[in-house]
Amino acid sequence: MVWGAFSSAGFLDLAFVTCWMNTSDYQEVLQDHLLPFRRRFSRRQFIFQLDNAAIHVSSSTIDWFRAKNVDVLLWPACSPELNPMENVWGELWNSWRPKYGYSRQVKSFLHEFKKKGTQYLPNLI
Repeated sequence: MVWGAFSSAGFLDLAFVTCWMNTSDYQEVLQDHLLPFRRRFSRRQFIFQLDNAAIHVSSSTIDWFRAKNVDVLLWPACSPELNPMENVWGELWNSWRPKYGYSRQVKSFLHEFKKKGTQYLPNLI
């Protein structure tokens, strides 16, 4: 499974994670990927959008966001059509189809993900 996020400044680094993440796994991904991105763009207003996945909105994760001073926007449950990241995944899937062995697929996917870049993202924000 792939974890990803973006802002008007571009994509955050992708995280390749296990399919079954728990709250601490999710917080580790945030620590390793979200916080470095936030530090790079510290002068911009920053609000992290959450869907209602249990690990995203657990009391432990909400406490983690508070401790790290990350403002969050909770998103309505069962509304993927309103979630900009779902549009990104759909766009990527339409432009990239698995054609190779796993390692080549990952490289191909990363290339396509980076290629989308800042040309596509402002339309989603």
